[in-house]
Amino acid sequence: MGKENSPQISQAEVHRIFSYDGTGLVRCITKGKAKSGAKAFQANPAGYKGFKVNGKLMLEHRLVWLYHFGEMPKIIDHINQDKTDNRVENLRIATNGENICNSKLSKRNKSGTKGITWAEDRQKWRVQIQHLGRKQCLGDFDQLKDAQLMIATARPVIHQQFASAGI
Repeated sequence: MGKENSPQISQAEVHRIFSYDGTGLVRCITKGKAKSGAKAFQANPAGYKGFKVNGKLMLEHRLVWLYHFGEMPKIIDHINQDKTDNRVENLRIATNGENICNSKLSKRNKSGTKGITWAEDRQKWRVQIQHLGRKQCLGDFDQLKDAQLMIATARPVIHQQFASAGI
């Protein structure tokens, strides 16, 4: 995810340096260690594919979007949550909240289900969902399966096309 709306590179420059092969960008020119015809990007520690262009690290999914649409929105979401899948049909513009809705399950989650936590004070499973920047409590449940049914029912209604179980 990049922070700026205005790209440091133009669509024409992206077209000059890269071609799109249906799965991502391929280098068109040889410069330094980067050879023509090679896949252009390596995954960074966060899992996104990146490459230095004009001395600045650029993320492949952002350049794919610029390559196709001539703009670089603030946030581009990977529909299938795979940060390395930079096919144009797997990318969409999103708000920060929508991007969070389509996130994976946190490694700290103990219930195994996004949106469900253990409420120690009540000794119940609590279902919460984020919507428009606010957490909404959907209830407390004795059984984890009941909590899972509640969140599975609510998520598509509230998060719509950005709904994701996070698996």
